[in-house]
Amino acid sequence: LMQKAGDLALSKAPVAEVSAAADAVFAAVDGAEAKAPGKATIEIKPAVFADLLDRAALQYAKALRDSSGDAYLDGYGFLQAAKARSAEVLAHLETGQPEAAAAAREALAALSAAYPSIKKPGDGAVKPGPSLVATSKFRLVLSGREGPFIRPCLMLASIPLANTFRPLESGDF
Repeated sequence: LMQKAGDLALSKAPVAEVSAAADAVFAAVDGAEAKAPGKATIEIKPAVFADLLDRAALQYAKALRDSSGDAYLDGYGFLQAAKARSAEVLAHLETGQPEAAAAAREALAALSAAYPSIKKPGDGAVKPGPSLVATSKFRLVLSGREGPFIRPCLMLASIPLANTFRPLESGDF
């Protein structure tokens, strides 16, 4: 089902056909969730949501290093699956963990900028750092481990390091 949806999108099939194929994928995921052992409670769903966002960010970073489009499409699919669950998860987080809800929105925004469409971007693609930092921050805030030590680390991680360091020269010693 996933392959068919991706193939339709990449072959520029009519939007209605692509949407129907994507809906079939989401229906299959919902069906699998219903058959899974145990019940997917609202308490578990934020962790699954965070995992989807993490996977989307990691796939994006891989996609920029990889010439094939597979990693990009996989990451795009993880982001779409997260977006499909975002309303329920964000509403739940707003009631008990508003900082986690805000961090989740930041992660969604960073990933949405990285994945503007199903087509892998070429030159000028968004760097993977912001989405990796945002998804990590969300997971830390969600876990309750984000605190005075973690916050500065996340801030440092979000600073672009290009041109920050220079090679050592003989006069440096």
